[in-house]
Amino acid sequence: MTTTVRPWYEDLTDSVTALRKAAYEYKVAQRSLKSLRDSVQFERRRIEEGRIHALPLPSARGGTGWASQPQSRSPHSDTIQKISTEYSRLLGGVNGAFEHAAMLFASGAAWAITQIQKGDMPARVAFERHPWDAHQLAPWSLEIVGLDRYSGTRPLATAYERLAACLRAGEVGQELAAREDLADHEASEMHAAFAHADGTGAAAYAYGLHAEQALGFALLPIRHGATAVPRPAVPEQPGPVDTE
Repeated sequence: MTTTVRPWYEDLTDSVTALRKAAYEYKVAQRSLKSLRDSVQFERRRIEEGRIHALPLPSARGGTGWASQPQSRSPHSDTIQKISTEYSRLLGGVNGAFEHAAMLFASGAAWAITQIQKGDMPARVAFERHPWDAHQLAPWSLEIVGLDRYSGTRPLATAYERLAACLRAGEVGQELAAREDLADHEASEMHAAFAHADGTGAAAYAYGLHAEQALGFALLPIRHGATAVPRPAVPEQPGPVDTE
């Protein structure tokens, strides 16, 4: 009885697919949180004008602190404001997580193609740890070269330029924000740059999709020339725990 060894490139494509699906989960969460945040915008809601009173704290009566005086409150308006603030806080975190996950996806697919072109056979995408935070992974280079015969070269290049433009805009915004004094036109340029850079996550995800397709093209010669390698069946042994 024999079993077949799973080709290394199947594991590699699964690795890239996992990066895509991870980024997609953040993309869905981002869309959902945007919808929730927008649903509680004051201009979209009919706010009940009824108010309540918060009576003075008995132990504070006669004092001068805020709790010693009655307060008028608008419970519906206050609640909408708190919910909106919480959604915005969560959305900010998801936006950053989506951008990072999308960059890992895009650069991971590009890395896989580069390794194949070099003649390597990685079974999964490997990332270096971020130098300032060992819990984070650092994206690789995004550029892909050597696919002249690939029919999707033009949309791949277009997606790359879109992402590169977003990254450049972020750098411009950061550079302007670091200045102590900004002229009015520089402040306007800074805000425009950051607004453009907000699209980095979406641009990275779109480029990753094209890069993933290009990975399939890069693997065509290997898939067509590869055959399954038989090996004797052996009892399955427990492997090391993957904590990454």
